[in-house]
Order: sequence, then C-alpha cells, then structure tokens
Amino acid sequence: ARVAAPGGTIIIVTWCHRDLAPSEEVLQPWEQKLLNKICDAYYLPAWCSTADYVKILDSLSLQDIKAADWSEYVAPFWPAVIRSALTWKGLTSL
Repeated sequence: ARVAAPGGTIIIVTWCHRDLAPSEEVLQPWEQKLLNKICDAYYLPAWCSTADYVKILDSLSLQDIKAADWSEYVAPFWPAVIRSALTWKGLTSL
C-alpha cells in the first residue's frame, strides 16, 4: 500500500526517547522502567528514538529524510500531563 504519492511528504509526529550514545545498546534500566509505566498509564505503544525512525525510513529507501526535535514546542503540554498524573489514578499508575 502507498502512503504518499511519489515525491510526496510524510510527517511523523510521535513521542520518542532519547537517542542512544554510541556505547549504548539500550536505555538505562530506570529509563525503560519509567517509559513502561508511562505507556501502561496512558495506553501508549513502546517508544523508540528519533534515530530509530530515521533508520527505519532509510531502510525503506525513502529520500531526503529530515528529523527535528520539537521538545520546546510541546513543553507547554507537560503541565497538563502532570496535573493528570496528580490524580488518584495517575498516582497509582506511575
């Protein structure tokens, strides 16, 4: 199945974990544990890094792949996440 016309643009917006250092194969255990709790609490799939997405897209022979970190633009959303986490359900889930 085709997602975009030839020459078209695909934009992927998703939560990602940090890119791993060259000496790392996986996240630190405490990082993975925290992400697992967030996934369970908010019904999210497993996270991957931006670098992982670039590798996947490259393996599909896509061209002109660009990645951007939008963290500063989504940061205003986090107070709402924290408020939801400070409910009884949020506290018992995380």
